[in-house]
Amino acid sequence: MLALAVSLALVPSATAGSQTAHAPSGAAVAPAAAATDGTLDTSVASHCARAASLVGSNCSYTTGMMARRVIEEGQDWTYIGELAQTGNDLVNKVAAPYSVADGFHVIANELVEVLSQEGHANARLSLAGRLLEVDGVRYVVLTSFRVINS
Repeated sequence: MLALAVSLALVPSATAGSQTAHAPSGAAVAPAAAATDGTLDTSVASHCARAASLVGSNCSYTTGMMARRVIEEGQDWTYIGELAQTGNDLVNKVAAPYSVADGFHVIANELVEVLSQEGHANARLSLAGRLLEVDGVRYVVLTSFRVINS
């Protein structure tokens, strides 16, 4: 299977008025501006965000590798609350521009990029993903989010 890039497309979900972000199998479609929730298949959740504002001076390759490790070795994780912006300065160069719940570092994947671009990063959110602690650092890879209020 050769996939060089995966874009997120928003498609209507089962709940009225909401949309869900999915990785399409075909053509790239830009995310809609009014997304209220999003989901990523775990096979693409390890794709690093492309926005320089999220990755900063960190390494996108290292970020993608850590995200893949968290997905493969981590445990299921859920959280309700707000994202806190960080200095994005982990020593291992993994891009984690947000944290939650006292030190859980949220890895900058494509879903975090959608959250940020859509202006939901400051909203109260219901988050789900995978959690793994590596060398005393707790990493989270988001696989879905829902905006509780914006």
